[in-house]
Amino acid sequence: KYLRKITKIIFVDEKSNTPPSIYFKEITDLAAAIDKHTSDKVVVNNPRYLYLINMLSFLYFGIACMYQDGSGIEQDYKEFFKWCRKSAEMGFMIAQLELGYLYKEGKEIVQDYKEAFKWYRMAAEEGDAWAQVELGYLYRDGHGIEQNDHEAVKWYLRATEQGDESVAVNLGGHYAAGEGVEKDNIQAYKWFSIAATNGDEDSQKGKQWLEEEMIPIQVAEAQELARKWIEKWEEKSKPKRRMHYK
Repeated sequence: KYLRKITKIIFVDEKSNTPPSIYFKEITDLAAAIDKHTSDKVVVNNPRYLYLINMLSFLYFGIACMYQDGSGIEQDYKEFFKWCRKSAEMGFMIAQLELGYLYKEGKEIVQDYKEAFKWYRMAAEEGDAWAQVELGYLYRDGHGIEQNDHEAVKWYLRATEQGDESVAVNLGGHYAAGEGVEKDNIQAYKWFSIAATNGDEDSQKGKQWLEEEMIPIQVAEAQELARKWIEKWEEKSKPKRRMHYK
């Protein structure tokens, strides 16, 4: 019965253009019903109840968005954060990313890097590349956690393993300077080359500086590594590239 109700709410009739806010009371009632139904159940290794928990976290975030946008109800950021946090605590990644961003930037709430780190860490460990990049920045800058270049590089690399080259210029800098990782001009040139495909001027300068230290065969090796990385992710039709350098 929950599945039918959830389907009705999530997949509204496109022809009628029914706004989800119309279902606000139905969503809150359904969330309460699922919460009550699962509160005394053992959900570990139980697909049925794990599914309901996932749906509950989705509904919580839906409620949060309605409060945030004032969609059909009065805008209320206090309620937005309450429901967004409930959703994030239940493992809904989008809610975790939202909280990480808001706490980091101090949007509609007091800036709190420790809270930002907490939520980005959760999403990063679940495999979200954007969260991995943001976590790397927090480690690099020592925001919400002790400064640690090694951890920053680790999380940058995890993001690149999913085809995210937004921190390629950062990795080039770390490898060139030996910060958080052993100095490696070939790796530095590789990452600068990848970043340079997006027209990044700092990467172009980094390549020119490295060429003064490297012999031609090393430059050729780095160029080949960069080419293979770019071709690999182009073939996988990854989302549109974006530069995320800070």
